[in-house]
Amino acid sequence: MPKPNSLIERLFYYAENTPSHDAIVTPTFTLSYAQLSQLVRAQVKAFNREDISGNTVIGIKCADEIQHLVLNLATTYIGATSCTIPTYETTQMQDAIISHCSVTHIIDEKVAVDPTSIKNNNASIKIRTPAPGAKLLFSTSGTTGEPKLVVHHDSDLVAQSHRHISSIQERFTCLASIEHNFAKRHRLYCVAAGATNVFL
Repeated sequence: MPKPNSLIERLFYYAENTPSHDAIVTPTFTLSYAQLSQLVRAQVKAFNREDISGNTVIGIKCADEIQHLVLNLATTYIGATSCTIPTYETTQMQDAIISHCSVTHIIDEKVAVDPTSIKNNNASIKIRTPAPGAKLLFSTSGTTGEPKLVVHHDSDLVAQSHRHISSIQERFTCLASIEHNFAKRHRLYCVAAGATNVFL
């Protein structure tokens, strides 16, 4: 059976086929692919409570590494367009990104699900079919200092992932915050490949 082409379907593919494989490792807890898929499903339910749907542009303003990754996966699940609003940027730059990306909803730690809340839950992961695709907006300063957008479909990240992560046995870590575009892309490549994201 071929692997699916969308990022979120890849996550659930690994949750079904390698459920106990480490998806996230931190100094204090570990989440398997089955548990990560449950966490994403819980985050989608939290979005539903906030009336956040796929017809939105979501600005993710969250410095917590795990929550940021889960928020990205959940926005992909509902088919929304998303971007990162880096917490380390000035208010002026954050406002410029929000305006340039036409953000309709800003989500932060208050909306994020606690990643340790389901770590011991190994219940079934049967869920409804996720949205067929989503867009991720990567904002760069370019040469002008003004935010410039690069649009990636989640399937683009899946297609590029093999160039960065070669097997599920890889354990990827990055010293840069997930709020940086290259770090975020590589964290998502890791999920697309079914490898292990290590957060120091």
